[in-house]
Amino acid sequence: MRELLQFIYYAKGSAGEVRSMCYALRGLEGFEAVQKQLVEILGLSESIGRQPGAWAASQRGGRISGSRYNAK
Repeated sequence: MRELLQFIYYAKGSAGEVRSMCYALRGLEGFEAVQKQLVEILGLSESIGRQPGAWAASQRGGRISGSRYNAK
């Protein structure tokens, strides 16, 4: 179970990295032509980032010890 939660947190972090890169690209010159796609990717990454968060919350009620895994 601990490995599953670790994987879920990695997935959530990866979605955050995608959002970060999209925000950075939106501010750079030369990416004006793909602004619409960046906004779409931002929306998808926000939705996808919420899914592992909810999954982790549902798993934290188990028998895993440690403050990171049992935080509410």
